[in-house]
Amino acid sequence: MAHKHRSAKIEVISVFLTVGVIGLLILTGPAQAFTLRVTTSQAQVSLGEEISFIASINIASGERLPVDYLELDIGNQITCRFEPNGDGISGCSDLDITKIADASYTRGNRTGNFSDVEYNFGYGYGFGNNIPQNLSYNVTLNSNVLGEGTFTTKLKVLMQENPTLFESFGDNITVIGQPQIKINEFVVDP
Repeated sequence: MAHKHRSAKIEVISVFLTVGVIGLLILTGPAQAFTLRVTTSQAQVSLGEEISFIASINIASGERLPVDYLELDIGNQITCRFEPNGDGISGCSDLDITKIADASYTRGNRTGNFSDVEYNFGYGYGFGNNIPQNLSYNVTLNSNVLGEGTFTTKLKVLMQENPTLFESFGDNITVIGQPQIKINEFVVDP
């Protein structure tokens, strides 16, 4: 009789643990395997100053992405398409792109999860492996190219297989006119 009572307790505990684990999985949802980011430390610059952006693809552990190209859009002024190695493809003549972090390029199943949607890109070569990695680029330009105003930034990435375009908005940048210089209470425009 004691054996049946003990067995029933174990079953009840097992049911509660199973329900708890399933509940946690539902609440947390799928992990985001890769993220796209465009950041700048300069929310506002004066006309003529350099603007520096970091554009990056953060790849989670176990993911492999067949990146074809990246595209950085700045307002409606610049659309720069460049290769994963940082070389410009089109629209990049006013930008200086320097690769600052590289991900391993390996062969295997190419999968990714973006905005809670799982993607399967088939078998082949791609960026990523069994540890978190990222592709990052420092992008600079002179604010004269943009002119005055507030500009949105967006990073897009095209994957090779089943051509799929992923995009994410980044930091905004504001370019203001050149500051006025006061000399003995006289205002001088540079």
